[in-house]
Amino acid sequence: LIAGQPGRGKSQLTLFIAALVSAGGHWPDGSPCERGSVILVSCEDDRGDTIVPRLIAAGADLSACLSLDGTRREEWV
Repeated sequence: LIAGQPGRGKSQLTLFIAALVSAGGHWPDGSPCERGSVILVSCEDDRGDTIVPRLIAAGADLSACLSLDGTRREEWV
């Protein structure tokens, strides 16, 4: 969970991490990042005009990224 004030870079950080994990590489401290799959859940950013372009710019392997469009709400009562 990444939380904070609006406009402080939470989405950008999240997509940087997703891109790095999807493509493999090295973390900013130089340690290796093993390649893996990523599941993204976003309640604010649009996949087509925000998420995918940012992933591409960050060097993501889009074939290793899955985006969930929504969730089902169930009543507790």
